[in-house]
Amino acid sequence: MLSSPIALARRALHIFHCRAPACPDDPMTCDPTYCIAAARVAEPRRKKTGNVVRPEIDLDVFLNHMKCFTSPSPDQQATVYAKDGARVGYVTYAMSPLFDMVYIFDIGIDEAFRRQGYALAVIRHLVLTYRMPLTTIKEVYAAHLFWAAARELAMLNDSSMSTISISEMNQEQARWEHLRPEMIRLENLIIQRFIQGESYESAVGRGLD
Repeated sequence: MLSSPIALARRALHIFHCRAPACPDDPMTCDPTYCIAAARVAEPRRKKTGNVVRPEIDLDVFLNHMKCFTSPSPDQQATVYAKDGARVGYVTYAMSPLFDMVYIFDIGIDEAFRRQGYALAVIRHLVLTYRMPLTTIKEVYAAHLFWAAARELAMLNDSSMSTISISEMNQEQARWEHLRPEMIRLENLIIQRFIQGESYESAVGRGLD
C-alpha cells in the first residue's frame, strides 16, 4: 500500500511521465527517466538497430547560400516526410566548408508525429548520408533525453555528436576564415542575381556557379 508521502509522490511522477508499453506499472520499480526515453522510440511498425528504433523518412531539401553560418557551404533546409508522404516536420543543417562536420541548427517534429521516433530518424539519416561527426548548435536542456538518445544512435553507427553554444559560433567559423574571399564573392553574386530579377529560390539556391 502506498501511504508515505515519498511513495505517493513517486506514484504521481510515474503516472504523469511513464508512457512506455513495456513498463511494469509499478512506481516502486519503474524508472520514470527510462520510461520517458523508451516512450520516445516505442512503436511496433518501426525497424530496429540495436536498441534504437525509428521510422523511415524522406527529406525534401532546399539549399540556402545567403549569409549562412557555414558559407560558402549552404544551409540545407529540409522538410521531413514519412514514407506514406505525410509531412512530419523539418530540419535545418549544413556541412562544414572543410567537409569534416555536419552542423544541426534545428529539428522540429509536428505535434501529431511527436514521440514516434522521427527526430531520431533524422539523426540517423544525417549520420548515414554524410558519414562524419555531427555538431548541434545550442541544444535545449528540456530535450536532453532526446539528445542523449541521439548520441547513442550516432555511436551505434560509428559516428559522434558534439555541441557548441551560440557564443562559440564565431570561434568555430574561424576554422574556415581563409575562405572569406569566396564568401564575399558568393554574397556579391547573390546580390547580382536579385538585381537581374532572379527569384529568391534561384538566387540563394545556387553557389558560386
